[in-house]
Amino acid sequence: MKQNHLLLSIICLLGIATGLTAQTVYVPQTVPNPKNATANGWISDPSGYFSGTDLAEINEACDQLKQTVDVEVAVVMLPGYDRERYDRFDFCQELFNLWGIGGAEKNTGVLVFFADGPEGHRDIRIHTGGGMEGLITDYKCSEYIDDAYPYLEKGEFAKGVKIIVRDIYNNLMSEESQSELLLGWKPQHESPVSLLFWYILLGFAVAIRIAVRMYKKAPINDHMTEEIWDTANEGLNSRMKNIGYGSIFLWPLLLLYIAIRIIRKQMPALPIRDEEGRKLYKVPDAEAGNYLSDNQRMEQSVQSRRYNVFRSAEGDIIKTGVHKGKKANAYSECAVCGAATMGLLATKVLSEATYKKTGEKELSYKCACCGHEETLRKTIPVLVKASSGSSYSSGRSDSGYRGGWSSGSSSHSSGGSWGGGHSFGGGAGRSF
Repeated sequence: MKQNHLLLSIICLLGIATGLTAQTVYVPQTVPNPKNATANGWISDPSGYFSGTDLAEINEACDQLKQTVDVEVAVVMLPGYDRERYDRFDFCQELFNLWGIGGAEKNTGVLVFFADGPEGHRDIRIHTGGGMEGLITDYKCSEYIDDAYPYLEKGEFAKGVKIIVRDIYNNLMSEESQSELLLGWKPQHESPVSLLFWYILLGFAVAIRIAVRMYKKAPINDHMTEEIWDTANEGLNSRMKNIGYGSIFLWPLLLLYIAIRIIRKQMPALPIRDEEGRKLYKVPDAEAGNYLSDNQRMEQSVQSRRYNVFRSAEGDIIKTGVHKGKKANAYSECAVCGAATMGLLATKVLSEATYKKTGEKELSYKCACCGHEETLRKTIPVLVKASSGSSYSSGRSDSGYRGGWSSGSSSHSSGGSWGGGHSFGGGAGRSF
């Protein structure tokens, strides 16, 4: 009887141990969402890799990124995941889009992902939203991981991930990044090389490759007959025919694309009539800027307004039509120059919101046209208590990180859900 009880106890302990092990194997749908119904943080750390100070510092940095440049950064620390069903990239891609990290319109989201495991099977990855790939390139992601790697390799996972978050923060809070994210001052570079040029260049490359392959198969002496030559090239010819047949479907798409570009450039827009009934013809977009003021050109540049210019056949009558731009909601009219180019530049927390009283923050606006700056103060709502582990007090970085995070305290006022963003797979990762 005692042996039966002992055997039963061992079986129960093994069952409990198996259950605990199973709980550490996550799929994207089971990763705790830090923005669920009772939480409003940025970190998913079910196994407690981060200390309370770590949580406060990272949440504060992520809060400021959201408030200042409208970028959402999710930090996920897992003890493991289902490696039989997912590799590192697929797991991050599915988790990113499942949560919808970043705004739905701008796709300005970043996922910092770490998964523990036996040596050689630990994973670190930075996964970026579609709107972040210009600011946080794949190369920069690799650099950030390089910065953190000495600590990750030693098993200091929390410190390594904090360094990655710090690098992302310093990048996005720079003046250049803020201008691009908030004011749309990204330089526009038109490529002098058209799609048709690249297509022709690819054709030349394929032709050269074929010539080289055929040269290598050519008879090297008089003893190789024509029959041997044909046999040697039979396989190559067969493969090239398959490639040729397979690429036939691309030609109609290419021709359609070229035709649309030509028609859009050369076909004049339908004329309108002025108050006296005279016909006015639309000026091509490439020339329209010559008829706009500096303010109007800047409005078009930041996409707060869009202008169509019409002129008479003689060129003596000019009429301008104004329309709402794609980013009209992000700008207001400047009190100095009157241009709709007044955009949010930065946010500074003046007083911390608590669970009993509201806080206050200062919003800085700058005109992209004349440089005029204004400040506006707004109230930060009272904090709402969340469940254990999801609410963090403000903290200060004491680790000596270069370019430390701002000392302003966070208010966690970014809302209780992610913004609905999407990733196309940008970023970089590593196993160690």
